[in-house]
Amino acid sequence: SLLENNYIPNLYPYEYINLVQIGDSVLINSPFSKDIFNGRIIGKVSPTNVLVRITTKNNTVIEQNLPFRNCKKIMEN
Repeated sequence: SLLENNYIPNLYPYEYINLVQIGDSVLINSPFSKDIFNGRIIGKVSPTNVLVRITTKNNTVIEQNLPFRNCKKIMEN
């Protein structure tokens, strides 16, 4: 993960769901745990929620419906 390699990316907090693009790489503050995950936006499911694909530390792939404000876009330098 980006954080495990001591790499801290530039992050862009989404203010509006129309700024979220399918395919965006994101850092996710999970509302279900205290963990932070790397993920990718794979869909928009409501005016406030997005579908995100996350790979956990044990390489389990999860698709989760989350509030878009829990996601911050990873900006490449």
